[in-house]
Amino acid sequence: MINKRIKTLKSAIENEPSYIKIVPEKIEMETMEYFKFAFQYAIFELEQLKKEIKNLKVIE
Repeated sequence: MINKRIKTLKSAIENEPSYIKIVPEKIEMETMEYFKFAFQYAIFELEQLKKEIKNLKVIE
């Protein structure tokens, strides 16, 4: 599950620029809305990752 979350985050970061079409009149609203969503999603994924890492047990 942790690897899946890391892959999802990595993919979102790498693919993000291709999602945004730069049109001067629209860039502010659309880009800001996209980044707002992207950051909220990234924060959610990182929080989940943090919980999963915290729950890992060390096998001796």
